[in-house]
Amino acid sequence: MIILVPEGLIKKKNNFTFTSEYNWWQGKKKLVKSMHPQTFYFIDKMFNIMKDLEDKGQNPEYALDKRYTKRVYEYAEKHTENNL
Repeated sequence: MIILVPEGLIKKKNNFTFTSEYNWWQGKKKLVKSMHPQTFYFIDKMFNIMKDLEDKGQNPEYALDKRYTKRVYEYAEKHTENNL
């Protein structure tokens, strides 16, 4: 996911929003065929979190903090373990 955000920043420059990245992901995630479920869940969760923070007027980049992303990834691991 961290790889996708800079691409959006480069293409959209001053018009970049996490909501637009979220909308992009909503269209693309239906096409994903071969991604590990934990990775997929993590990416999906991160896009949702960043959009929600932006919608609340908070800084979505907070969600990219290493400690925060680690917690989300661990949550994704537990979620996908129970659903495999």
